[in-house]
Amino acid sequence: MQVKNEDIIKVHYTGKFEDGEVFDSSIDREPMIFQTGTGMMIPGFDKGVIGMKVGDKKEIAVVAAEGYGEIDPTRVIEMPLEKFPEGHKPEIGMHMELVDQNQHVVPAVITEIKKEAVILDANHPLAGKNVVFNVELLEIGCEMPEQHHHHHGEGGCGCTTERKEDNVDSCDSNGGCGGCGH
Repeated sequence: MQVKNEDIIKVHYTGKFEDGEVFDSSIDREPMIFQTGTGMMIPGFDKGVIGMKVGDKKEIAVVAAEGYGEIDPTRVIEMPLEKFPEGHKPEIGMHMELVDQNQHVVPAVITEIKKEAVILDANHPLAGKNVVFNVELLEIGCEMPEQHHHHHGEGGCGCTTERKEDNVDSCDSNGGCGGCGH
């Protein structure tokens, strides 16, 4: 039996940059379960598992456009310092949660501090990067755990890029949401 669209599958994976540096892996935790062809995963990963059989191991190269997207300059936002939450000092690398015009939470990181504003980047941390996944197919036709019934779209494939725990209160923005931003 081979993986086809809309199958629920269980995989172990390791995500790497092209230079071999690992950015995420399920090897030391529970395998990932998802439904193919439904937008739960980045397109390149989703397409890459089609045709695999249980026990198969495969390397899937994913270009930025089929992965976490190209860098979108409209997701780089200048926010006046007076809108910065009171009691928080902006620092480069600080993670914030913005709220877009549709009330979606959009994660962003401070990339620059100017005299009267901060520059926030709401692109996915892996946007613009080609990545490689080593995937092992463990099961086809498994049950989808209840907590996994949401879509990861552009944020998919379990990316666990670490975020600082001192997230700042939400701020208004026109950043737009390209997925759950996981």
